[in-house]
Amino acid sequence: MLQTSNYSLVLSLQFLLLSYDLFVNSFSELLRMDPVIQLVLFIIQDIAILFNIIIIFLMFFNTFVFQAGLVNLLFHKFKGTIILTAVYFALSISLHVWVMNLRWKNSNRFVWTDGLQTLFVFQRLAAVFYCYFYKRTAVRLGDPRFYHDSLWLRKEFTQVQRLSAPKSQRRRSTPALLPAHAWPASRGPRALGTIECRGRTEGPAAGVAPSPLPAAPRCSGSGCSGVRSFHGD
Repeated sequence: MLQTSNYSLVLSLQFLLLSYDLFVNSFSELLRMDPVIQLVLFIIQDIAILFNIIIIFLMFFNTFVFQAGLVNLLFHKFKGTIILTAVYFALSISLHVWVMNLRWKNSNRFVWTDGLQTLFVFQRLAAVFYCYFYKRTAVRLGDPRFYHDSLWLRKEFTQVQRLSAPKSQRRRSTPALLPAHAWPASRGPRALGTIECRGRTEGPAAGVAPSPLPAAPRCSGSGCSGVRSFHGD
């Protein structure tokens, strides 16, 4: 798990790279008189976007969710940021290469063709969404729930599994269990949705899928006392 001091440092670095990206998008056209300066700014901007991509994936790798093998859950929650960042990176490189090819020999030349203007507009629009979603993802990854097992994590994973299953199988699909190595050593994975009562063991609650574990023998009479609970192997 990220320590508070380390997380603050990583978050500050991400915000610094986002601020530089905003600066270049805002003022790079004012520095077009010297193509070398503009080229350096563009190169650093592309490297900053690439660094932000690497940092966000390193934060993913550091979560308990990823270490437990629940990569689908991470992708489901942050797929918008991942896809948008990749698209923005591709648009930025395309715009920078196109502009520098047209301006390298003559910086005062009018280069704004219809195609270049279209690419410029899409790149700037993508920059706005990139800054917003990337910042939101970086802040959300500071949530402690991503770094240890919890009831919230089990519910989220079960929901993702049901949404990814075919519609015909959602009602009869079994509840998802976290991998065995993701649970504390003192107990194995527990089946979800089983009601255990004094004097007898009930089946799954209404609307909850049946447990994949073998049913425990029924108890009856006064011989049953207390609440029964059972775990997987």
